[in-house]
Amino acid sequence: MIIDNLAGCGVYSDLIAAFTTEKKPDLNWNNASLPWAPKGNSGTIELGLTTTDKAQGTVNRSATVSLNTNILRNSSQLMIAAIAIHETLHAYINYKIITGGPTFTAPPYYDSNKPWLYSVDAYAWMLGLPSNFRDHWSMLDEYFDKAVKSLKTFDNGAHTDQEYAMTILYGLNNGSDYLPMQGLINR
Repeated sequence: MIIDNLAGCGVYSDLIAAFTTEKKPDLNWNNASLPWAPKGNSGTIELGLTTTDKAQGTVNRSATVSLNTNILRNSSQLMIAAIAIHETLHAYINYKIITGGPTFTAPPYYDSNKPWLYSVDAYAWMLGLPSNFRDHWSMLDEYFDKAVKSLKTFDNGAHTDQEYAMTILYGLNNGSDYLPMQGLINR
């Protein structure tokens, strides 16, 4: 229900356009028993997980999103939608990296013959940083406004822009009051 409703949101539908054609790539959804530390316990909570499908050892453009079963049982529709948007962005960024997508603008100090995100990925790899670093940086830099607008459209504007921004940031462990929200969202 939530995924179908998100698909009707203009900005979100742009992110999944490559996955909604008759041909590959596909964006598959399921729920999974992911790490869950209830209140008062230490540990981590994994809200969702996006994996790239592999065919005979080669990476293709399809992805599978697994949402935490406990999150689906214990969270609001707004939070589940924010997690779905976040995981969709992981799939979308991976798709764009594999295809060398033209939507990434090369900063002046990068090789203009390559998408700048390849350079970010190489930088993260050289420093031993996970691909999550690359993805989350790109989400904040390139797609934050789109994620917030998708969530706001999904929720029919029932909350403030700051509340939508904080909900989107929750998946990055950054959704707290001390973050300056003014100017982060194009109104």
